[in-house]
Amino acid sequence: MGSSNLISWAGSRLKPMESVGITEQPPIRSSTSCRLLVRRGSFVRKLKRLLASFLTMGIVTILGVLVFFRPIAEVDKASSAWPAPIALAIYAGLSVLLLDWAAQRLRSSYTAAFIIAAAQIIFVVDLLARGDRGLLTAAAGVLLLTISWSGVAFVRSRIKKTNRDLS
Repeated sequence: MGSSNLISWAGSRLKPMESVGITEQPPIRSSTSCRLLVRRGSFVRKLKRLLASFLTMGIVTILGVLVFFRPIAEVDKASSAWPAPIALAIYAGLSVLLLDWAAQRLRSSYTAAFIIAAAQIIFVVDLLARGDRGLLTAAAGVLLLTISWSGVAFVRSRIKKTNRDLS
């Protein structure tokens, strides 16, 4: 019997896995050294991506500030402050619209709120680093942002669950 005939004969004698009660194949085990190499390789790739992103952010920001932003800021006059209720309404409205959009994309109010809060906290750290905020003011701002976004995510997710229960 030739090798191709033997393979077709063996294949015709095999039963499907489902017919003998096996629904999943067991995972293929790899050696520890192979797994470490894969992890190390992904770590190196991630490190390269982080370093490239860091360098890109630094270079674009420095050039953007020196060539674009600073010349505009030197000749631009600050606008007068908006009335507090109007400023709060605009800030809250834009923030909630952003949260709603991000939560729909990410399918998680908490993840969306965390990402938005993290971006705002990075801005607070930037203000602190430039000397535009004191340490206590920055810490209070971070705490307020954390509490605010956690509260908004909690309320949004509760309302979403309540609406799901009613339908």
